[in-house]
Amino acid sequence: MVARLSESCYLIFNLGSDTGMAGNSIRFDIITLFPQIFPGYLGESLLAKAIERGQVAVHIHNLRDWSTDKHHKVDAPPYGGGPGMLLQVQPVVDCVEAVKGMAAEPGELLMMSPQGQTLKQAVVAELAESS
Repeated sequence: MVARLSESCYLIFNLGSDTGMAGNSIRFDIITLFPQIFPGYLGESLLAKAIERGQVAVHIHNLRDWSTDKHHKVDAPPYGGGPGMLLQVQPVVDCVEAVKGMAAEPGELLMMSPQGQTLKQAVVAELAESS
């Protein structure tokens, strides 16, 4: 599953086994422009214990690694002008496809958006049952 956490961070996760992990595990692939902010968080508390026990695998991917631009640029101004910048489609699609191919079993693709359905416990339970 893929969740858009912000303009600069996507999360892909697969329920099931990851290479070298127990059958009852979860794999998280985090796609971000800021990979340096995650190691401190991942090394603390219950999440760190789950990673040590092999119940959770977390893989961090820098979105800029999939840019074809010589400066590893992944954003561009909106088509037609206007304020702000938008992520380019090419690096996001290439990265998501590559990361999905890294898992033993590619997960379901789920894109979150402010315009979409509110993510509530019932929706999460439904997604867990479909996996």
